[in-house]
Amino acid sequence: MIDALIPYAYKAYLYNERSQAPSGLPYRFIFKSVLPIGLVLVALALLSRALRCSTLLFNFPRALTAPSDERDRTRSQP
Repeated sequence: MIDALIPYAYKAYLYNERSQAPSGLPYRFIFKSVLPIGLVLVALALLSRALRCSTLLFNFPRALTAPSDERDRTRSQP
């Protein structure tokens, strides 16, 4: 989908596409270029969420634990 939207926005930029209304939007390529940018950001959010869920499910990478002597010192302090 992204590979089809990038040339779509680029072509609107080359033709300096405008709204047909007299008081319409002067630069429609800006709005057309937001579509692929938004899809990239959604894909990045989905990847981030999938990594977070896989970390929770498979416990990988494991959380670092402090050595036993450091844990004992932190428990004794109020």
